[in-house]
Amino acid sequence: MFSQCANVGTPSGGPRDRTAPVYLGSKPVHEATRFDSRKVELYFNEHVEVKNQETQLTISPPMKQAPEFITAPKKLIMSLKDTLRKNTTYTISFGEGLVDLNEGNALGSFEYVFSTGEQVDSLSYIGRVFNARTLEPDKISDKGAYYFMLYKGKEDSLPMKEPPYYLSRVDDVGFFRMTHIAPGEYLPFVLKDLNNTLIFDVPDGESIAFSDSLLQLDQRYFKTDSFVFRKKDRDSLLLYHAEPFGIDQVFFTFDNPKSNQYLKSSARTDSIHFSLIFNRTSPEIPKVRMLDSLAPEKWFVMERSARSDSFVYWIYDQRIAKARQLSLEVTYPETDSLLRWVNTVDTLTLTVPPPAKPKKPKEDTRRPRRNEEPVKEVKAPWVNPLPLSSNLNGSVDIDGLFYLETVLPVDSVDVSRLHLRQDTLKTDIPFTFRRDSLSSRRFWFEWKKDFDKKYSLTIDSGAFFSPFGVHNDTIQAFQANVKRVEDYGSVTLTLKGVGGKVVVQLLDARGEGVLRNYEVSSDTLLHIPYLLKGMYVLKAIHDVNGDGVWSSGDYLSGLQPERVEFCQIIPEVQESFDTQVDWALKRSPVNGEKETHALIQSVRSPVREELVKLKAAEEKKRRAAEEEEE
Repeated sequence: MFSQCANVGTPSGGPRDRTAPVYLGSKPVHEATRFDSRKVELYFNEHVEVKNQETQLTISPPMKQAPEFITAPKKLIMSLKDTLRKNTTYTISFGEGLVDLNEGNALGSFEYVFSTGEQVDSLSYIGRVFNARTLEPDKISDKGAYYFMLYKGKEDSLPMKEPPYYLSRVDDVGFFRMTHIAPGEYLPFVLKDLNNTLIFDVPDGESIAFSDSLLQLDQRYFKTDSFVFRKKDRDSLLLYHAEPFGIDQVFFTFDNPKSNQYLKSSARTDSIHFSLIFNRTSPEIPKVRMLDSLAPEKWFVMERSARSDSFVYWIYDQRIAKARQLSLEVTYPETDSLLRWVNTVDTLTLTVPPPAKPKKPKEDTRRPRRNEEPVKEVKAPWVNPLPLSSNLNGSVDIDGLFYLETVLPVDSVDVSRLHLRQDTLKTDIPFTFRRDSLSSRRFWFEWKKDFDKKYSLTIDSGAFFSPFGVHNDTIQAFQANVKRVEDYGSVTLTLKGVGGKVVVQLLDARGEGVLRNYEVSSDTLLHIPYLLKGMYVLKAIHDVNGDGVWSSGDYLSGLQPERVEFCQIIPEVQESFDTQVDWALKRSPVNGEKETHALIQSVRSPVREELVKLKAAEEKKRRAAEEEEE
């Protein structure tokens, strides 16, 4: 006989519980009528709790006071604190917030419904929400949740004055489903609520979507319990192929233009800089004057951002730069309470921030080596020589744009001290040279390039002079090789369905960076050359105002954002090969409906009528069964 000792260990406890709680019933019952209770008890097969109530719980119509939840053994007690409206159906949606107590498994999309009237309203409205510029769902963040809202009334000002009558939260894939709605005419609205007021009251930051027409809900929008979306279904929904899933409408959100203009901030970051930042694009460059009778007429160089909403001033006058405080008179345009442009004269006092306390260096306990030299002090960047940099290096594209950049503003350039040469030639190549329109430190140069050639740019001393009294006093050279013609492919785009002015953009594989820009006004053949091997995205902007860029909407002016489209065929470019792409633009955003630039576009499901018929048949069958029982 043989014997063996058993291994001593700790029981594993079995597999982890991944099962969601099971709803067993409630008191009062789900979809109860003549509801007048202040307390609701929800029964489950295990202990549950409500998590993330602020981000998951949605009550429609909204309540001024949120319910209070108490966890009991296999029971959730909900105490209603608000006064309920008469003859109203309430829907309390828990989202993903109702979870079991141990493992946090969520009972997704759980709702409790009751009516204070004689019947439970049974209409529903289903849709998706996308960003108007990217056609992607807006990311859900802690800074605000997206809501689809319905208002009883026709006034466009309702979303700016009061909470909605009905409310539904938009999830992370842009899906919403509003249930138990009463028949009627409603004003639809989508809002990213930043301050939890359910009111469009932060025009400078809350994204919105609005409709050019009212929404008429009738018996075509019957609620059907069999029509349930699961996450795996919602993830697969497509913008232009939503019909089988019963999507009623698609909304496109945008950031509303900032309603007023004002100076947002001013600061002096160090002795040679100060900045003025506005909340939106400034139509004029601010005028700055020193409140010092001894100040020279010229003492700074100004740079502005591409949006002209921020301005940076470089102080090159040493006496002014050494002053700890600057007293300035700044004249700039802003809007008054009636949104009219007025010139404002403001007095600013800007102070150099105190220097940061240096960290105490660690004591060097190692034994010094023989003949060891001390570490040299690094000179400030505005001390001679004036450093230069360029993107002309390594392997470059045949159609690339090249620049020279300095660390300090430049007031004069001696172009004769710049020498551009090809490796096989000893004479200078002619080139064009221009200053950047925004920065006084960047300069662009262009020339006719050849494939598979090496170029060098040599800069003699004294080519660049800065008002800070410094210049480049050393010879610098930048070298680059132009790629071979065999390294490139191309795309030939056959574009059809162009109605009006359209901006066609070639984007990178992520759909973010704009690589090429073309403006067309009719069906055309576009050849896009000199593309490196890889994936690209094609985007079309229906340029209604003809400014050559995508324009957002404006709720106060009733303007919708310009419609965009993305080509469903993403061209993959191969070296030495031309990729053919056929793209027929959609004259209407979805389902071939009449051309419109409305923000909200109808995508009525072709199966909607069948669902209505099915619901009517089920209702008829239920009533017949009740009559037989009686």
